[in-house]
Amino acid sequence: MLMTGKEYLGSIRDGRRVYIGGELVEDVPAHPAFRNAAQSFAMIYDRKRDPENRDLMTFEEDGETFSTYFLLPRTREDLQRRFEAHRRIASWTHGLLGRSPDNFPSYVSGLVMDPGMFDSIRQGFGNNIRNYYQHMRGNDIFASHTVTNPQGWRPLSPADNQRHTPPTLRVINEDDSGVTINGLKMLGTASVFCHETWLRQPATSRRWARERIDYLCCAAQCAWREHLVAQAL
Repeated sequence: MLMTGKEYLGSIRDGRRVYIGGELVEDVPAHPAFRNAAQSFAMIYDRKRDPENRDLMTFEEDGETFSTYFLLPRTREDLQRRFEAHRRIASWTHGLLGRSPDNFPSYVSGLVMDPGMFDSIRQGFGNNIRNYYQHMRGNDIFASHTVTNPQGWRPLSPADNQRHTPPTLRVINEDDSGVTINGLKMLGTASVFCHETWLRQPATSRRWARERIDYLCCAAQCAWREHLVAQAL
């Protein structure tokens, strides 16, 4: 599916709670602090559907149409097509939207090209990343991530990582709809405008430290990008 700009703006009127100081923002796309950026993101959704861009900015698979930034590159031509899609979005925004909707699909597309790596961590994780990629691609999801811990919650030295310290994030509830997380994070670029946000959990949490998925994800994405570029050239 390809979302329109209007559909995108409607999709972030979903009851999210955003505060500026003590003010609760009732309508993110209409608030003076956010409306221009929201319109810029909506413009990207519309322009990639326009006739002059559609052939390059979208691709078809199994009878459905998706955004090109979800294309899994197998050839030099695929890489060039992805490059031009990213270039056009950067040109439309003059490079000022560092977390545009095409940013995070590059991570997920790189990861899904090596599901065996995830199965080597725990059986079934390969299917998880495939399912998430298909979810993002099929719903034209705009995702970002939060990566920075508050200063006072960071370990003071490498030795602190060996001791159990309070995690920045903790799961306080879990049900069929997902998990509820309590904690603090900083530097969530574009999270106000996203449909989904990935949270990087520090290794001080024993629940998450076993897999260290955050580091493996980055390594896999980089390794596959280098492999594909080498193959294409």
